[in-house]
Amino acid sequence: MRKFYTLITCVMIGVISLQAQIVKDTTTFEDLELQPASYWNGSDSSGSFKSGELIFPNHYNPDWGSWSHWAYSNMADDTTAGFMNMYSAITAAGVDTPGSSGKNYGLCNVPIDFMSSETIPVAMKTVDSSSLSVAGLHITNSTYAALSMEYGDDFAKKFGGESGNDPDWFLLSIWGYSNGISSDTIEFYLADYRFGDNDLDYIVKSWEWIDLSAIGKIDSLMFNLQSSDVGDYGINTPSYFCIDNIIVEKDVSRVFDIKTERNAGIYPNPATGKFRIGLENHKAASIKIIDLQGKIVYADEYYVSDERIHVDLPAGIYVIHIEKEKIVANKKLVIK
Repeated sequence: MRKFYTLITCVMIGVISLQAQIVKDTTTFEDLELQPASYWNGSDSSGSFKSGELIFPNHYNPDWGSWSHWAYSNMADDTTAGFMNMYSAITAAGVDTPGSSGKNYGLCNVPIDFMSSETIPVAMKTVDSSSLSVAGLHITNSTYAALSMEYGDDFAKKFGGESGNDPDWFLLSIWGYSNGISSDTIEFYLADYRFGDNDLDYIVKSWEWIDLSAIGKIDSLMFNLQSSDVGDYGINTPSYFCIDNIIVEKDVSRVFDIKTERNAGIYPNPATGKFRIGLENHKAASIKIIDLQGKIVYADEYYVSDERIHVDLPAGIYVIHIEKEKIVANKKLVIK
């Protein structure tokens, strides 16, 4: 999980003003522990898991040993077809980017209401809904769905049919909610065989970026799957897809007067490199020291009030960013 800070800092007499401070957080699922070639499907009955700024609900049925909604995995089998290989991405790995090993990824199983034969949208929820938006995410097919579409199986047809001319498709729809109000829907085809030229037909087998910036601020994100292959009990195509590297943005812009802000006090200040931070109620906080170019030069996720901090920093002005019990404060630190 990586965080980036964009700071426009104006230091005035005793006042620090941070404007348009956007914190970006990438959910890579690498913060979730897994043994090699394994997965989590909710069998511990916890009902959900958290990664980054997001919560992923899970529905596990112990009677059937089945699950729906969200799971996570590092399975890498991109060749075995069928239901027994439901936990693998067709890419055989997650997204490999700087700061992420690319091993873990998220997995979604969209359930079907067998009374109506309709798929049931799956939610992804934000930990803190204030000023949170999803910039985008990476999507690919599961091995189970991709090979089912490519070759067909006992339950689903081969896309394109025997002639290759059937106009089949597998569609992912994404939209958001903010205080009960729905956003516009963004659509992404995980497979599309509707082209007049069959050479253009495709099944997604790579990680593809979906820009979700148009959705705006949300408190939950919704996902649904539809397919051209539908039977008496609803969608025949395995209703699975994989997800990784979800980038969310949070606006934490605030203005603080260091003479009147009482949530924290720095002493001594100016400092020579050794100082302490006194926190109200003496409860632990996350602190970051940021230079005026926006670079984080020191961080402690569990700072305890009045513990000594020793930093070797060039003389100058820094911002101490403090987060405690959903309260955000920024203080000026002078190193002499």
